[in-house]
Amino acid sequence: MAELTRGYCFIMYTNPENAAKAIAQLDQHEILPGKKIRVLASVNKCKLYVGPLPWHITSEEVVRVIYASAWDIEYVSVYRFLNHDAAYAIVSFKSHRNAALARRKLRPERLFKCNEVHVEWARVDWNPTNVILGESHTLLSYNKHNNRI
Repeated sequence: MAELTRGYCFIMYTNPENAAKAIAQLDQHEILPGKKIRVLASVNKCKLYVGPLPWHITSEEVVRVIYASAWDIEYVSVYRFLNHDAAYAIVSFKSHRNAALARRKLRPERLFKCNEVHVEWARVDWNPTNVILGESHTLLSYNKHNNRI
């Protein structure tokens, strides 16, 4: 039975260069004849996607409700299409643990009295610098002091 179990571990490096070097050297390394290990970079998921948001709720109300419902929030960014067809929020937490707890706690029916809102992990590659804002989008970002950033 021991041969069927899969073990795993997490190793934290002091800098990204050493982590990348370890991944390159150890991925697919043969530890026993015919037995190779997989070495991958781990991603700390710290952002949640909340949407689609009801168009009639203001961005400020979205921020207020989210801050009242969760803790350890770094910032909340609300994205809206100018034609009011869709809106969503990205909530960034300071730790994966608190993001995971908030994901379980933030229930759409409690947040906005709407079952169509989903709370899910945000895409890992999302960050404010790779979001293209044009004529069809508006962005509002707030930090924990409810100041626009």
